[in-house]
Amino acid sequence: MSFIHTIIIRLTAMPGSHMASESTRAQRSYPWMEADREAGFSSVGVVIALSLTLVLIFSSAQVYWINSRAGDIQFAADAGALAAENVVAEYYVISRSVDSVLLSMTLFGLVVVGV
Repeated sequence: MSFIHTIIIRLTAMPGSHMASESTRAQRSYPWMEADREAGFSSVGVVIALSLTLVLIFSSAQVYWINSRAGDIQFAADAGALAAENVVAEYYVISRSVDSVLLSMTLFGLVVVGV
């Protein structure tokens, strides 16, 4: 063993160290986060981490797909509203014309009667 390796082993064996011995670590840890001898995570911990990662990736893809569908629907709704606006505008012009004719006839009648 090298000198540095010996120092690391002695530091990890000190009480109160953040890298406590394996027996202390095993008492504090959860079974699914159990570390193996090389201080790596167990396969259960890796499976959980990968599952969460895949769930987040597919969830974000689903949200993107839903938002793109909603954008297409909004585009169609806007196009329909603009098309209907032209028809409504034509009726608005007709109603304004009829209103102006009625006002003109009323004013002409008042002038003729001489009130």
